[in-house]
Parts: sequence; structure tokens; C-alpha cells
Amino acid sequence: MPAIVAGVPRIAVMVPPLPDGAGRVDPAVLVVCRLLGITEVYRANGPAGLAALGFGTATINPVRKIVGPGSPAVTAAQVELQRHGVATMMVLGPTESMMVADESTDARRAALDLLIEAEHGEDSTVLLVATNRDVIDAIDRELDHLIAQLPCCARHCSACRSRRQWWRSAHRIVERSMRRGQRIRPRTLATCDSTAPCR
Repeated sequence: MPAIVAGVPRIAVMVPPLPDGAGRVDPAVLVVCRLLGITEVYRANGPAGLAALGFGTATINPVRKIVGPGSPAVTAAQVELQRHGVATMMVLGPTESMMVADESTDARRAALDLLIEAEHGEDSTVLLVATNRDVIDAIDRELDHLIAQLPCCARHCSACRSRRQWWRSAHRIVERSMRRGQRIRPRTLATCDSTAPCR
């Protein structure tokens, strides 16, 4: 359940700076925070950012709980913070995501979902299980198109990393039977067909 829905009185968001060296953060994150009424936003990331939230600094009041996945270093920092009384979510390992697609799949929506999953990190795995090669080719074309539409900074910082991650970690499996695709038990599973547009 989202913290806002649960009525959490104080929500602090930690946003990593864009890797362009300018110290800016993704403006889309700031827009979402504004729309949700979140005013406590900090530009930080990694174990140092978690330590700032967990222990507090001269300008950041400490929080009681930290949630959200991250790199192995972030996971280790969360475990360390637990030892100091800061509640964290359960320790998560690398993400394993799988999408099952057939001829009725909306290629653009599938590409969007795959791109989001591929951004989880280089130690995560994204699988695309499809009934034939044409489905995979259509989704690949949409991935190229979506990345080309991103602003230059996002294209170089986020999307290009995602695309490299996609080619490195995505395993395309052509299955003649969707039943065979059900043998894999990933942490995240999306089925995309005429009855379920990527759920």
C-alpha cells in the first residue's frame, strides 16, 4: 500500500542526481512529488543517502522507516540501518521479470513495461516469452522508437543504459505454447494479450 494511501504523516523522498554531472534530478520525479503533495525531497542516493535519512544530518531530520529497492550496496546499507533501529522493507535481491506475449499483444505497451523492468539494474534479469519471432521483433522496434523519442539527457543517461541492460540481460524465448512459459517463476510476471494488456 502506498504511504500516501496509508496516511503516513511524513514522507521524505530521496532522488538520485542525473549522471550528467550537473547535479540536476529528473524533473518528472519532482512533478509527481508536487502532484502528490510531497514537499520533502532530497537529492542523494546510495548508502550515503540512506545514512543521511536514517541517522539525520544538519539539514535532514531522521526517518523511522526506509523503503525501496536498490543496488547490492543499498541493500547492505539497509541491513546496517536495521541494526541501528531504522525499519526497512525486506531485503530484496536482483529482480527477475518476465513478460509473456502473443500475437494480440500491444507492442508499444509491452516495450514500455520491458524498459521499466530493464532499468532495475545490471544484476537483474528481464525475460520476454513470446509465441513467435514476429512478436519479439515488433516489441524490439517499439523499444528503439521509444528511446529515440526521449530527451537527449534522458537518452544518454537512463534510456541508453536501459537499452544496454536490455540487450545484456533480456532473454528472448520463443514458445509455441504459453504453458511452457509458465514453468519459470519470476518475481515479476506480466501477461500481455487481448484479455490482459500487460498486467
